[in-house]
Amino acid sequence: MTTVEAITQIDGREEVASLGLSSLYPMLRSTDQYRNLLRALDSQTARARAQLLSEATPYLLSTLIQDLDTPALLVVPRPEEAGRLYERLCAWVDNPERVHRFPETETLPFERLVTDIDTIQERIRALDALLNPGDSPPLIVASATSVAQRTLSRDSFEDSAHRIAVGDVIDLDDTLDLWRRMGYRFESAVYSPGFASRRGGIIDIFPVGADLPARVELWGDEVDSIRLFDPSSQRSTEIVRSVKIIPAHETLPAMTDREELDRRMAYIDIANCDPNHQERIREEFSQLLDGHEVDDLNLYAGFFNHGSLLDYLPGNTLAVRVKPDDMAAAAWDTEERIHDLRETKQRRGELPMNFPSFHIPWNEIEPALSNLGPQLDIIYWGADDLVYGDIYVMPFGSPPTFLGQTDLFISEASDLLESGHSVVAITSHSRRLDEILTESGVSDTLSTALTAIPNPGELTLVQSTGPNFGDGFVLTDPDRN
Repeated sequence: MTTVEAITQIDGREEVASLGLSSLYPMLRSTDQYRNLLRALDSQTARARAQLLSEATPYLLSTLIQDLDTPALLVVPRPEEAGRLYERLCAWVDNPERVHRFPETETLPFERLVTDIDTIQERIRALDALLNPGDSPPLIVASATSVAQRTLSRDSFEDSAHRIAVGDVIDLDDTLDLWRRMGYRFESAVYSPGFASRRGGIIDIFPVGADLPARVELWGDEVDSIRLFDPSSQRSTEIVRSVKIIPAHETLPAMTDREELDRRMAYIDIANCDPNHQERIREEFSQLLDGHEVDDLNLYAGFFNHGSLLDYLPGNTLAVRVKPDDMAAAAWDTEERIHDLRETKQRRGELPMNFPSFHIPWNEIEPALSNLGPQLDIIYWGADDLVYGDIYVMPFGSPPTFLGQTDLFISEASDLLESGHSVVAITSHSRRLDEILTESGVSDTLSTALTAIPNPGELTLVQSTGPNFGDGFVLTDPDRN
């Protein structure tokens, strides 16, 4: 029997970043349980359920996704779970840049609140990764709430996204107008993604998804040069041949079809609103139609956001639902809150009747998820839970919880090593733990990242300062000797 134990709360602190944990993939691949699950998912219409320890989920999913070589959507019940899973997956995959989080906006439909621009741009980057995957199929992590929130339609995204290259002949006024309609804000200087500026024949833009802004110099109507530059010093860092521009916002009134907008506006009834709100809504609509910004753009997202994350997913996407029963319950809870908010605002005369929402009902999301590629439901369990039929039980168990008790850790690790097992301990205090192990007569290897499968009887300490991995897990294959 081979055992790998990932122990991550030895010192009671949050840990782990990119640690080369993909070196452990072969150990999971060698188990019959994993091979059976992999075969079960090897078709477009596959449906499977797996039961495992929650801490081992990133290990299983990252190995599966590499072996299936397909895009994947991982849906979890709640936002905080999506954040934890995203951080842990970044430590497990070979290329963390392929992992994207599609976060939920902080506001509910019908609220006059401003959504954080960083959240919006993170959603935009995830959509762009699906349309332009590069060498590695993208992995998207989302909560039930975020999947049900409408976004920029795929057609609008693809129609507006473009490249500007050296030698292109452009109409400067048309280009700047397009960037405005794509959500870019014009200021005297650009310091963060989503901003642009113009000084004569020089235009600066910081595209969403880019690491640095670009300075485009024109010679007449022709692009003469493109340079990336440091926004703090304004110094050029690199000459490039082209720059890609994608939308800077997902609610883009100026990119919306006018006939569709007129139809939606005609459907609402403001008769129930008090005079002040009637006047305010008319004024804000007028500003939006004239291309001006309004402070409470989120309130009107239902008029302009007609797309869904699922529209961007290719047909061979692996759809993973983590704790599907909890996921549905979380979605229904959100829908109940939205329903209550609508009724309250309508009763107060603050919201017109038939006002569109940017939330998609869960009874529309579930069948759309099922129409993607292979389907995998993940169900968590404790080590002593009973297993019910028609499910692939993954070979993971729970290790002891040490909570800073190094004596207990040393004792447990020593027993495992003497039995021929391998132990991997991930901690933000690896050097101090290394000293303690040496003083106790336990031999270990200190590393910043794994580069190979640990040998039997070997303890590897990995230094990390990233996310919390939970209490770790034990991987066992009782069918091996």
